[in-house]
Amino acid sequence: MSGAVDTDMVAMVSDFARREVAPGAGERAEAGEFARDLWLRMGELGLHSLPIPEAYGGIGASLETTCGIARAFGRHGRDFGLGLSWISSMFAVAVPIARSGSQEQVDLYMERLIGGRAVGAQANTEPDAGSDLKAIRTRAVRDGEGWVINGSKIFITNAPVADVLLVLAVVDPEAGRQGLSFLIVESGAPGLVVGEPMKKMGASASPTSEVFFDDCRVPAGAILGEGRTGFFDFLRSISRETLVLSALTLGIHEACMDIATRYATERTQFGAPISEYQAISHKLADMRIAAEAGGAMVERVARTLDAGGEARVAAAATKVFVSEAAVDAGMEAVQILGGYGYMREYEVERLARDVKVMTIGGGTSEIQRNMIAKGMLREAGG
Repeated sequence: MSGAVDTDMVAMVSDFARREVAPGAGERAEAGEFARDLWLRMGELGLHSLPIPEAYGGIGASLETTCGIARAFGRHGRDFGLGLSWISSMFAVAVPIARSGSQEQVDLYMERLIGGRAVGAQANTEPDAGSDLKAIRTRAVRDGEGWVINGSKIFITNAPVADVLLVLAVVDPEAGRQGLSFLIVESGAPGLVVGEPMKKMGASASPTSEVFFDDCRVPAGAILGEGRTGFFDFLRSISRETLVLSALTLGIHEACMDIATRYATERTQFGAPISEYQAISHKLADMRIAAEAGGAMVERVARTLDAGGEARVAAAATKVFVSEAAVDAGMEAVQILGGYGYMREYEVERLARDVKVMTIGGGTSEIQRNMIAKGMLREAGG
């Protein structure tokens, strides 16, 4: 499948999200519960296999369709945590294995990942190494018939529930970034210790933890594909994960807008719906303007990447705009709902907290602005 948006699939996911995801989203977030049943159901619907080529059992959907589905999932499912875990497992684990993995690795992991019977986590970030990959300290050393990994990772999405971890480690300390490789580590591997889920501001239904490697032993075939090529393949495709996460965030923005608009038409003060007061109606209008702009940015980048173009700067700009607009939309929705918006039992309070992570994770807004500026200077010949 390729080309423009598959509107039938977007409609199907919208209905699934509305009927099966949204009803328990608040309770799952409050309990910090990862929805294994929904994860498997998403596998049955093909959601974990969207970007995976048909040759590997996937749907091979266009990026434009995948973004449309992520946006619909956010808007109608209102479960940012589950959406974050889904996109992370799909783009940060399944896609790299499909792109760079050996046939043996594809055979071992692909069917489980795209069928919803396994959860993936990519372990990159370390206490002193986030966006600065040169500071990675985790080491993998060849030892006999396998590799021995030592080090630690932090803030790893899906780690507490992951069946398959893709771990970034230094395999050649003298080679700089050229010496980085991914290794596939299965849950239960000797020397692998996964920390308790961290208590977060939001996105609680997406578990996050530290991961420790203490002489963690994995077989020789654990290194992704041809080793370093797997890492650089990931760098070349990171714009796709960033874009789909932006589409999910845009959907949460629209969910906040929907809730606020409905409330404004139903809530009366001084004998009239509050939507009739300009202070409120302008807030709603600004939320819609930002959603329209963000949607156009997501669609434009998706089409560029689908056509084989390069859009790293545009994807970074889209992430900054969409994530910051979603934070604003969440806070404005809270303001419109007033006291009700501030209560934990109402959705906008949760959604406003959830989307804040998108200005931090996957490269902070500050790092994204650095990338954008550098790209502009390159384009200008500076």
